[in-house]
Amino acid sequence: MFVPSIECGGHRCSEKEKYNSSASSSYVEDGERVQKYYQTVSGYGIVGNETLHLGSLEIQDQQFIEMKVYGTIWPDPGVELFDSVLGLAYTTTRMDNWDPNYLDSPFRQIVRHGLLDRNMFSLSLATNGGEGDLTFGGVNEDFLEEGTLTSHKMVPDNATDWQIKVSSARLQAPDGTVLEEETYNNKTVAWLHSAYPGIFLPHKQAIHILQHLQKDITYDKCTHLPTIPCDSRSLLPTLEFSFPNADGEGEQIIQLTGEDYVMQFIVQNESLCDGKKIDKCVVMVDMMPDAGDPGNQHGEFDDMIVLGQAMMGSLVGVFDWDEKMISFGKRKK
Repeated sequence: MFVPSIECGGHRCSEKEKYNSSASSSYVEDGERVQKYYQTVSGYGIVGNETLHLGSLEIQDQQFIEMKVYGTIWPDPGVELFDSVLGLAYTTTRMDNWDPNYLDSPFRQIVRHGLLDRNMFSLSLATNGGEGDLTFGGVNEDFLEEGTLTSHKMVPDNATDWQIKVSSARLQAPDGTVLEEETYNNKTVAWLHSAYPGIFLPHKQAIHILQHLQKDITYDKCTHLPTIPCDSRSLLPTLEFSFPNADGEGEQIIQLTGEDYVMQFIVQNESLCDGKKIDKCVVMVDMMPDAGDPGNQHGEFDDMIVLGQAMMGSLVGVFDWDEKMISFGKRKK
């Protein structure tokens, strides 16, 4: 967990809601100074302890980083969508294993202190201007379309990340023509990660999908991001993922439209765009690193895809730590 400090400096601080530790009677400074890297956020902060309130839940002695410097390290679609980060992983994730400043997440603290009857939460992201919801201990029925929730087992049995098996992905034209399809091997998992705005697919498949969209895409000269006219999103092919059901009977197919995997952002790159903010619709399909590439020297990301905000924005996701299940349901319009 980290929050921007009221003393925060850096080009991103002015846009964020800030935390004032001097106004809190329960704040205790740990004093450790740390560097923090998260998604494209790069900054510096001080570790502290605080009482955290999430609805009716009270989490005492929650460690967090009070960010004194808050910046970004490359063009950063999605960073403007959040001020602070509330960790929902139970244990360290692959991302945290690269970061020596890992602190116990609020969700781990909730489980450790037995604050819920059932250690689960449902998540609906606030994407494309819609409302979002985070409900601990159950599902917010106001967001979920009745009868649409389907469950999938986390893998492996001792999984520490929110990940499930994925069997295939395909790109389908509006007339039903399959433009690109890949059936994954039995070891391939989908890692659900709301920190990432995009969808990361095997290198060759991502290239082929972007090639099919090439006639609509231009690469912005300031950010180098693949963009399209916002009013053409509804004309794009659908992107579908298939997940084996927990009961072993059949699969759930999640279909993403252009409005889902092309997201509207305000992006900023000070060195290339003279500090200007640019409103763009960005194609959120990217490539997983190949084995041997930086960040995947030992094959940590082989047999994996990453499904971020572009996947989860149109769904209600239910993450059940006790049952080791992840469920998807349709979000009410």
